[in-house]
Amino acid sequence: MILGRNAGVSVPGRHESLGVVLRELPNSVFSVGQTEPRSRVYAPNTQGEKHFIGPFVSYQIAKALSRSEARDGHGLRFDEIQASVMPNLRLQSTSIRQRLKMVALCDKNT
Repeated sequence: MILGRNAGVSVPGRHESLGVVLRELPNSVFSVGQTEPRSRVYAPNTQGEKHFIGPFVSYQIAKALSRSEARDGHGLRFDEIQASVMPNLRLQSTSIRQRLKMVALCDKNT
C-alpha cells in the first residue's frame, strides 16, 4: 500500500488531499522498519545511545525480576538475567552487575 497524492489533474480552487493508492510491488522489493520512528534512534556507539541503554537495561532487569518473583516466588540468578534480559546486546557482565545493583534487593549474607 502506498500513500500518495492523486495522480489526476488538479482542479483550481479545489483542495487536494492524500489518498491511498494500492499498487503491486515487484518481488525484488524489500522493505523493513518504521515509516516514522516513535522514539529517537541513536547512532551506534554514541553518547545518546549510552544514555538510553543504561536506564533501559535497568528497567528490563527490574521487570524480569518482578515477573520472576510474582510467578515463582523468588528472583533470578545472575546467569539467568544475563541470558534472558536482552541477550542480543552482548553486554559485559560488569555493566549488567552495575545495573543490577540499582534495582535488585539482595542480601549478601545468604
